[in-house]
Amino acid sequence: MGASGRGRVAAVLVVLAVLVAAGLVAAQENTLKLGFVDVQKVLNESAKGKEAKAKLEKERDAKQQDIRAKEEDIKKLEADLQKQGAVLSEAARKERQETINRKIRDLRRLFEDFNRDLQKRETELLNEILREIRRLVVAYGKEQKYTLILEAQSGIIYASQGADLTDEVLAAYNQRK
Repeated sequence: MGASGRGRVAAVLVVLAVLVAAGLVAAQENTLKLGFVDVQKVLNESAKGKEAKAKLEKERDAKQQDIRAKEEDIKKLEADLQKQGAVLSEAARKERQETINRKIRDLRRLFEDFNRDLQKRETELLNEILREIRRLVVAYGKEQKYTLILEAQSGIIYASQGADLTDEVLAAYNQRK
């Protein structure tokens, strides 16, 4: 069994142990209330999640426009060099080629920095929203007296529709300002 298989087995054992413990506690209280939330759905469909994605897309589009303009500039310089290459001196041709090479390097660096910055920005925005969603789920669970609320992405194989709290959490999250 590979490392991922052992990890899944361990996760299932932890969930079972939690369920058994929750069952013992619930047996003492005569109630066991379980639910799950699809946090990814809340993130994707909430107003704040959509707003964050639109903001990131706007930033990405602006940067891509800048990158395309620089690419066009390089293509123009290369085309000019091709046209005038025969009439230019060796030194002038070499100087123009170095200028093109420098612009290509600068463009690559700009592209790499842009991707890194965008990824960092996306992570920051989404993590902030995820923290808010998790705090809301905890508050909702306490208020509604749930014994256990699981995240849908954590490997739930089956759950009844009645256990799905995603829409309630989504509505509550959208009502927050």
